[in-house]
Amino acid sequence: MSETKQFPIFLNLADNNCLVVGGGRVAQRKAEALCAAGAKVTVVAPELTQTLREKADSEQVNWRAGRFAEADLHGMTLVIAATDDKDTNKLVYEAARRTGTLANVVDEPQLCDFFVPAVLKRGRLTFAVSTGGASPAFAAHVRDGLGREFGPVYGDYLELIGAFRRRVRESMAEPDRRDQAYERLFASNVLERLSGGEEIDVENLVAEYAL
Repeated sequence: MSETKQFPIFLNLADNNCLVVGGGRVAQRKAEALCAAGAKVTVVAPELTQTLREKADSEQVNWRAGRFAEADLHGMTLVIAATDDKDTNKLVYEAARRTGTLANVVDEPQLCDFFVPAVLKRGRLTFAVSTGGASPAFAAHVRDGLGREFGPVYGDYLELIGAFRRRVRESMAEPDRRDQAYERLFASNVLERLSGGEEIDVENLVAEYAL
């Protein structure tokens, strides 16, 4: 498989309509991930896993029982094809090309406009690892390694950094001085202090590293 050039981005899918074609366990994982991102998810499949059926019953996802039709793509931001039928998956991709819908066909990298990375979240800090479809298992392996290196405290650290940044931007007009304040904070032992359970007030950080 030849390497293709990719542009890595994070999509804001809040309240966007997204389609999942398929009702098995893989489709379930994709639908759950889209729901977690705030998307409005429609699942098209003759049958669903028990979990997906429960989500449909509770209106967490919309279910259209039946086989995929091109009309299902109307108004969709993206579509993920996750059936065990290659012909159906190819049909989804070809319909997406005609309608200008971003498409991902599971386990068929040549039929993908985007790849779903292996994701690690630490609060608002997000790591996304992709192999461009070459080996999703290796992407997951790398993600798990990152998870061991970057523990949950990094989420708290990011919140503290964000608050520090807001205070600094309010009090300093010069970009160079702001950058110097950030670098002093990053080079400090604040992360280690948080890891040790210390509660740190952002105003004290501003006084220590920005003034």
